[in-house]
Amino acid sequence: MRSRWTDASGGAGSGAPVPASRRATGRPRWRGRRCIAAALAAGAMAAGFAAPADTAAPDTPAVAAERLETQALRTGLYLIRGGGANSLLRLSAQGMVLVDAKRDDSYRPLMAQIRRINRTSDLPLRVVLLTHASDEHSGAVARFLAAGVAVVAPPDLVLPEGGAASAAAAGAAPVARRPGPVVRIEQLHEFSLGGVTARMRRFAVARGHDDSVVEFPDLRVVAIGELYEAGDGVPAIRPGGSREAWAEALDEIIRLEPELVVPSRGPPVPLAALVALRRRLLDGAVRAGAADAGG
Repeated sequence: MRSRWTDASGGAGSGAPVPASRRATGRPRWRGRRCIAAALAAGAMAAGFAAPADTAAPDTPAVAAERLETQALRTGLYLIRGGGANSLLRLSAQGMVLVDAKRDDSYRPLMAQIRRINRTSDLPLRVVLLTHASDEHSGAVARFLAAGVAVVAPPDLVLPEGGAASAAAAGAAPVARRPGPVVRIEQLHEFSLGGVTARMRRFAVARGHDDSVVEFPDLRVVAIGELYEAGDGVPAIRPGGSREAWAEALDEIIRLEPELVVPSRGPPVPLAALVALRRRLLDGAVRAGAADAGG
């Protein structure tokens, strides 16, 4: 069953966790679509309908970047591991969508992987979706902006403004194109490109103060970013987050019923892994509460 993301609290843009008393037994219904067709069109015009060029200046010293590996997950969907957080590349009839931009020193090997995947179709890279503001996810984003690619980012990510600033921040020579547009996501974001739909959901409070996930509903795949960590123990909470809020976020994602979940690190995991993580978080919250009461 395909999901429709609407605001479970009943209003667009509320950002509040869903109270247990109001959760439906079915999949989440989140409202609040915002079209970025204009931004994508601007990005395509700026990039000249071409894949981003390697914008590094000729005198930039070479950096020994980590080796990247590519794995086909579904038809038209590829996982690129290494060089920072996992990235997903989705192909459509009108261009490519990249989830997470990796570290800055991984830009060249990342682009090499994208070109290898894209060698027969010569599609443009149209948009980068960021699930987190950390350098592991967004370090190379200035280079993509300088190349004219649109970026969908959380509100707290500091991005360079203007072509010259973008190029300078990327350690690149100025390029003769407009920088890519930036769209800030407050809560929910959905767009279609070449017959492919991507749905992005930001959790203001979860593991930390700002985490996002991206769903490709036709493939039943979710890029979950930093909201999954393998292991048997209780994962660490980051500033601004809580175990309860993280479990609430996982509850909404679980109700999407994805077949495959792609975390920031490691291989994809099945839905059962999210269920187990949610249980660990709730058990850890109960133990922490008991310890506080006893102290």
